[in-house]
Amino acid sequence: MARTLLPRGDFSVFLKQDYDWIVGLDEAGAGCLAGPLHVAAFALPRDEFYQSLDVLDEPVRDSKKIQEAQREKSFEFIQKLKGTHSRIKEVPVSFVEEKNIYWARMETFLSLVLELDKCLNGRALFIVDGNRLHVSPSRLADKTFAMKWKNLEPKVHAFPKADGTYFCVAAASLLAKVSRDRLMGRLDEGFPQYNWKKNKGYSTPDHMALVAEYGLSCHHRPSFCKNIVIKNKNYKDISPAL
Repeated sequence: MARTLLPRGDFSVFLKQDYDWIVGLDEAGAGCLAGPLHVAAFALPRDEFYQSLDVLDEPVRDSKKIQEAQREKSFEFIQKLKGTHSRIKEVPVSFVEEKNIYWARMETFLSLVLELDKCLNGRALFIVDGNRLHVSPSRLADKTFAMKWKNLEPKVHAFPKADGTYFCVAAASLLAKVSRDRLMGRLDEGFPQYNWKKNKGYSTPDHMALVAEYGLSCHHRPSFCKNIVIKNKNYKDISPAL
């Protein structure tokens, strides 16, 4: 079956369609050296949907544009919004390594769409943050899952910078980011040498230097770290993961 590119277009057209819910999806941790990927979905009733992100008790916008302390407040605010639905999936390092980050991300997005479409009785429209969303049934582990997905394609749309434009996607962005940052803080307690509480597992200069010094932990992504080693000859060989 051929790879499918999900449709894109003017979102105002989609808002005229007959849906009861608008669902945003986003992820955090895709480019990290360590830790799982977190993917979140946030469903808002259609009659509450709006594009302005300003008239709120707490700011809900692209998580990268909010300081950590404020993200925590916004996270709690989102969780308490009445009449909404939210889901957060943690994708383990082993799955990221098995699938590669692109397909691990895609498959998790698809599983959340399927879950929420069922939960919302097929009455939802989905927006994913990104330039495009490829779906290749041949790359999905469960073929039944892949065929179910084909029936949902008309409802799912990818938009660049959607986390800075649409409330539901911004909310998903914050849910994914804060939940992952909290986890990396907890993991830091067992592996303080990597300073995850501060760098959150991203490829910051300090994190790369610490990986070079201490090697890989069980929470690192070997394929991500090996690429850095190859590109920078100053790093020692850290390929034997624990």
